[in-house]
Amino acid sequence: MPIDLPPPIVDIHALVEQHEQLVFRTSAFLTYAHEDARYVDEVNAILKALNVQTFIDKEILTVGRIDDQIIASLKQVEYQIIFCTEASNNSEYCRKEVDFSAGRSVKQIPIFIDPIEKMDWFHFHLSKQYAIIVSGIEDREAAKLAITKQLARLMQLDFGLYQPPK
Repeated sequence: MPIDLPPPIVDIHALVEQHEQLVFRTSAFLTYAHEDARYVDEVNAILKALNVQTFIDKEILTVGRIDDQIIASLKQVEYQIIFCTEASNNSEYCRKEVDFSAGRSVKQIPIFIDPIEKMDWFHFHLSKQYAIIVSGIEDREAAKLAITKQLARLMQLDFGLYQPPK
């Protein structure tokens, strides 16, 4: 005679759905100068909403040497998103991060926010990469949208899933 079991306490389908939502689609390290932090923070928030695990210096730095933590993060990401501005072009840290990733399997995506002509170092080192260029877009919101749509395309993310905060 079969025994009637009570219904499960945990809905397995709900658990699987929750787990799938926690699995990141990909990962990216954001290279930028601190003068550009506001722009970067906005793009970072959108990437997180698209289920991208992001590594940004102010979120990964705990204790120890900053260089060690940044290098450890760069070793585990699929993408390096480089915010190319005059400030980052002149930043020793940004240059180190770009150099470190250049010979690795990290896919570098430069975003030229300032005119390319002002980016001698970046232009030389990143000229063979596909670049997102928003230097001619005056409207900040339009530029941010253009950046995130292009990143979504390059990183094979479904931008249609993005819901801006209300």
